[in-house]
Amino acid sequence: MNKLLILAVLSMCTLFCNAQNAIYEDIFDVMADGSIYKIYSMIDDFDAQTDLRNQKRKTGYSYDFKVGSASYTLKTCIFQEWDENENEGFNVLSLYKNGRIELELMQPDIWTYVYSGGSAIDFRDYTDNQFFIPIKLSPISLAMVFLGWPYGGDMPYMTIVVATEKEANIV
Repeated sequence: MNKLLILAVLSMCTLFCNAQNAIYEDIFDVMADGSIYKIYSMIDDFDAQTDLRNQKRKTGYSYDFKVGSASYTLKTCIFQEWDENENEGFNVLSLYKNGRIELELMQPDIWTYVYSGGSAIDFRDYTDNQFFIPIKLSPISLAMVFLGWPYGGDMPYMTIVVATEKEANIV
């Protein structure tokens, strides 16, 4: 029931954002074969001004989960320059599928833990892990909502990654 509530809130946010544009548009679609069709106009670029691949990292945590028959591992890291915030979030999220890297996202700001971290709201009622809010789309697909750090009262950004038995991608 709580997951349905979160899905309803996210749907309402999407409808509200689209209502301001007066055009409704899907943000992604999962095809019957498990491939992910993403709408690139719905995805903001990460900070491209900094070469983040050369940043020194401090290994964080890992979290194992399954989507259908595929086994995934989420690994987090924090950049060493941010390591005073390591208990509040992470700069790098790497998603491994069946032991091989499937997706890696990096940013100079941090994604906050959804509970016991930097989030102003404790989302423990909606998830059993502190990294993302899971929303099961089907038996073979899962949306993962990662929350950004809330700066100065601004709305925190949100990153949505979808994992299927076939692939994982940012949407």
